[in-house]
Amino acid sequence: GDGPEVASEVARAQAFPPARQVVAYSGDIRCALFTDDRLYCNSAGNVPTSWVDGEYSWVSTYYTVCALRTDGRRKCWGNNDFRTAPAGVSRTVYSDLSVGGPLCMIRQSDHLLECSGTFSGYETNNYPRDVEFKRISVGGYRVCGLLSDNRLQCWGSQESYTFEPTDERYTAVYADTGYSGSHCAVHESGRLD
Repeated sequence: GDGPEVASEVARAQAFPPARQVVAYSGDIRCALFTDDRLYCNSAGNVPTSWVDGEYSWVSTYYTVCALRTDGRRKCWGNNDFRTAPAGVSRTVYSDLSVGGPLCMIRQSDHLLECSGTFSGYETNNYPRDVEFKRISVGGYRVCGLLSDNRLQCWGSQESYTFEPTDERYTAVYADTGYSGSHCAVHESGRLD
């Protein structure tokens, strides 16, 4: 044979099913969401280094980890320096969430946003409250979301980062969690903007 070391590596690899999402922040927090809805996180800080109880459909991290359980309830834990969200499980059901300093979530019942926390000292209470969203991405200084009609709308911690929805249609969006305040989006034609 291959010896006990190889057998041990094979057994360890078989304990993890294929991953469907992997997230990390600055190497401090790393989480993997697997195809069987299990979530595994590890960290140098106060995030559990193990399987997280429950079944999950989405995870996001930026100092704090927030994940959507398969029942749509939000669960957050970890460092809460940006006053992102209280630890524990929410009563409200959400369809999407993103952490990037602040936390923004789309309520499943009406597709409206809830945001909390700060952008490096800037409060996040200036966000669209009467607009329906389908996806959200929170960055270090900017939030971008896909509206229900696939138009893109972004806003952020500085006045120059606030603008009206685009006329173009998109299928995916990502706001950079770094300090650039940039974002990218996939146009419905497949072009990356």
